[in-house]
Amino acid sequence: MKILGLEIKRVGKYKPLVIPGGLQWIGGHSRITDAKAKTYIDDGYLGNADIYSIVKLASSKFSSIPCYVYDVRDHKSLRRYKTLAKGMLTKSALDEMSELKRKALGEVDESSDLARFISRPNEYMGQDAFLEMAYMYRIITGGSAIYINDGNLGGEGQPVEMEVLPSQFIQIIGDGTLFGVDSYRMVNTNLNFTAKDILYWKYPNPDFNMSGTHLYGLSPLRAAINVMQGSNDAIRATVAMFQNQGAKGILFNNSENSPISKEEREILQAYTDEKINDSNNKGRIMAINAKVGYTQIGLSATDMDLLNAIGMTRDRLCNVFQVPPGLLEANSTFDNRAQDMKYFITNKIVPEWANFRDELNRQIKPRFKNAENLYIDFDVQDLPELQEDMGKIVTNMMNADWLTMNEKREAMRYEPIEKPEFNTAYTTNTKVPLEEAFESTGNSLPDDEVNEDATKDIYK
Repeated sequence: MKILGLEIKRVGKYKPLVIPGGLQWIGGHSRITDAKAKTYIDDGYLGNADIYSIVKLASSKFSSIPCYVYDVRDHKSLRRYKTLAKGMLTKSALDEMSELKRKALGEVDESSDLARFISRPNEYMGQDAFLEMAYMYRIITGGSAIYINDGNLGGEGQPVEMEVLPSQFIQIIGDGTLFGVDSYRMVNTNLNFTAKDILYWKYPNPDFNMSGTHLYGLSPLRAAINVMQGSNDAIRATVAMFQNQGAKGILFNNSENSPISKEEREILQAYTDEKINDSNNKGRIMAINAKVGYTQIGLSATDMDLLNAIGMTRDRLCNVFQVPPGLLEANSTFDNRAQDMKYFITNKIVPEWANFRDELNRQIKPRFKNAENLYIDFDVQDLPELQEDMGKIVTNMMNADWLTMNEKREAMRYEPIEKPEFNTAYTTNTKVPLEEAFESTGNSLPDDEVNEDATKDIYK
């Protein structure tokens, strides 16, 4: 086996990999900590209003999408549906995804143990609160550590609850391989977890390190650390600027022949404080029996650049988190905000949900009995941001004569009606089959070829 172009030898499953030349793989059984994870939370989410707004927006929208358990009825359509949900979702792609899901998955199963487990992950959290916390840690620190409690059965029993652990305090212990994990530990506690106890949902981390820190997910703030720092510095400088505003202007002696003495200056200052600086005199024109001049002190060019920098850093942070900046702009129009939100949901939140869904099906579903034909999936069609297209669907369905009534009902997310007439395609209400039209007149078509005159007689 080769690493970095050098041949290495593995001695035992859980022993470190030793590379000739003195370079040693120390990831096995060493306690690795993501030292910056707490910084991302303290200086980012808790210390920066823009990052808080971005993360809160994303995690709230992620948690607003419900998660259900379905019966699988078409595995081929399911594979196509899973692939489609991870790509760029245009309107046509969303329609196709909805149709593939309808073919692939049956009705929601609410009776199974897995369905009850997904709907209520633990006794003190509903599904939406659990999802928001799990996604919040992932988007801030790069990885979300979810504890799967199976009643202390060593990862072999059926789970009874899931809990989101604070990612900034999680230590990873490698298993001696390049990317394997032996166990997890929460710092400053006696809590230790096996690899099967934790669902670690993380972003890919290409920053390979011989200490094993690449086992952590890569936080978006890792790439934006300088932007976050610049944003925090600009905000602190702005606060200091407003707290220490200094004088608004300067009164000076405008007479060349009679300079103001120290005593006269103090009298003028006291008079100014009383007659001008007092809030009750706002907007009042004052008179003084002396020749004085006034120079206003405004914001410097540096101060103005500082205020502009705050807006620039916010836009850059939005780009890092893949959030349209317009969603955080107070003066954004309703139509622009609606389009930005739809783009955000379909091209950021849906792919994130597809990734989390795959992890739930890979690590949670196999641990439940009689769940082989079940599938955990999210339902993005319930979001109000996507419901505005329902009016267009209604119009299209009304003119779609080639579809049966039940096919139209399913396209609009209604249950089919088990009656023969709802499984028949109809034309518009004013049209009926030609045979029925002749029957309604009391006549019938002749067996032989009908000439033009005979046809005219039928309608008399």
